[in-house]
Amino acid sequence: MPEGRARCPSCKKWNLRVVGGVTDASVLLSSVQDITEQRILSGPWDYCFGGGIVRSSATLFGGSPGAGKTTLLLQLAGIIAGIEQGETMYVAAEQSLPELKMTAQRIQVENMNKVRMIPAMGHANENIGSLFYKYKPKLVIIDSLQGLIGDDMPLSLKMCELCKQHAVALGCPFIIISQVNKGLELQGLMSLQHAVDTTMTFFPDDEDGTRILNVEKNRFGADVAMRFKMTERGLIAVIKETEET
Repeated sequence: MPEGRARCPSCKKWNLRVVGGVTDASVLLSSVQDITEQRILSGPWDYCFGGGIVRSSATLFGGSPGAGKTTLLLQLAGIIAGIEQGETMYVAAEQSLPELKMTAQRIQVENMNKVRMIPAMGHANENIGSLFYKYKPKLVIIDSLQGLIGDDMPLSLKMCELCKQHAVALGCPFIIISQVNKGLELQGLMSLQHAVDTTMTFFPDDEDGTRILNVEKNRFGADVAMRFKMTERGLIAVIKETEET
């Protein structure tokens, strides 16, 4: 986001008025765009996100190793690229690009020619932030928070806050993968959850092999759960679980 500039949350224009030398980007509440008009409808994920993915949202997404986080989010990247008719972006800090492409080919990810991969494995790519504004993606996936910057909690919090700022400035949802501890809880959840809009965990059910996606906090909807089944074509939604009112 450009420093020292104000942006209208409704029309997205910068520096609307200057009154007495002070930038005024205020708007009447009645003129603010409804949140329902800012959602991306993507299929099963609509239920998990409370009726669609909010364009300016940031989501913290965790799961146990091997649960299928990469598979699920690669699928989502391809789906959103098709729906929004634009590029999505995948910041790869956990796996190499050839490994990710092999997974994408195996599950036949849609619109691979519109999923832009950013290599960041083993180091923090200082140019990543500028690439968001250069390519203006329709969705950004960061895989993962720890792979990109390590286990520094203050830095992780700053990264989540920056992702939220980028999401608002670009009108583009961010999904940030974070590791989980042995109790299947997101690392630093209490510290990080206030910096994002939604937190989710994804883990396998040992009884039947399905995967459960738990929505643990959602600023734009209810806390819900959904089951997914792994197939040759990737993960498909099979059961909606519970909804807290």
